[in-house]
Amino acid sequence: MAIILAYTFRTFPYPEELRKEVDSLFIFGKLKEDVQRFSKLIFEQKPTMIIGVASTHSGHSLFEPKAVNRFNRTGIVIKEGEEELLLNVPDLQSTTFRVSRKPSSTFCNYTMYRIKSFLEREKLTIPFAFTHVKREDIKRLKEILLQDNFTRAREFLSSTG
Repeated sequence: MAIILAYTFRTFPYPEELRKEVDSLFIFGKLKEDVQRFSKLIFEQKPTMIIGVASTHSGHSLFEPKAVNRFNRTGIVIKEGEEELLLNVPDLQSTTFRVSRKPSSTFCNYTMYRIKSFLEREKLTIPFAFTHVKREDIKRLKEILLQDNFTRAREFLSSTG
């Protein structure tokens, strides 16, 4: 049985709608403290997948293929960390979702990078994705995530050039 552990941010305007689509929802308020709390939650709940969710500002729902070791354009997330970490991307062919072509350096990226780094350090092979979503697409998230064809971003990026 799939257990979807999701997280979002206190500024996300639709937490109740998101809560209906996932098994557990964590809301970030303070980045550094909450990354530690969320990491403990991963061990406690043993999810089969993790999804980060924020609202989109582009007009399209997007999955992020990678997190970069950059915060607020000039800072870094983890000193001496890898330049980028690849996330999982579901098959989006029959959806209105797209894959982002340009990584961000905002708090969304900060959490993606920290969580993916934690998963790799702890050798946890839990699929981890992040989406910037339109309100009307929230109800499609579970269906998309429960597909058997979750893939690594590298595979997606190599197939699209």
